[in-house]
Amino acid sequence: NRWSKEGIGYYLSQKHCECDAQTPDCCNDGWRVTLVGSRFLSQTEQKYAPIEGEMLGVAWALEQTRYFIHGCDNLIVVTDHKPLVKLLGDRTLDEIPNMRLFRLKQRTLLWRFQIFHLPGKTNHVADATSRNPS
Repeated sequence: NRWSKEGIGYYLSQKHCECDAQTPDCCNDGWRVTLVGSRFLSQTEQKYAPIEGEMLGVAWALEQTRYFIHGCDNLIVVTDHKPLVKLLGDRTLDEIPNMRLFRLKQRTLLWRFQIFHLPGKTNHVADATSRNPS
């Protein structure tokens, strides 16, 4: 997923390689894009702090892809925003004082997933979706 001041975007991909690694950068052709989505931000969302915008991107992406990922027991979320890894890496809500982040994290609790950090310079598809929303 990806957030920018203009929009949020995501791409859903499926693993087709035999690599032991679980992230989309394990090999060049092992992951195939299944679904891509993006949208413009509302005026309120444009004012979000980066951590809030990135969390919005994850919550929205999970909701938009629910038909494809419901019941998936090895779901992986990849972000280029490293602070999200800690925030979404556990299922507790009690240490989140920011109510916007609290509510956004609540929206993600319907799914069990692992979250990985992938630097933005290697996450081109998600970057393109957030900077050119439709």
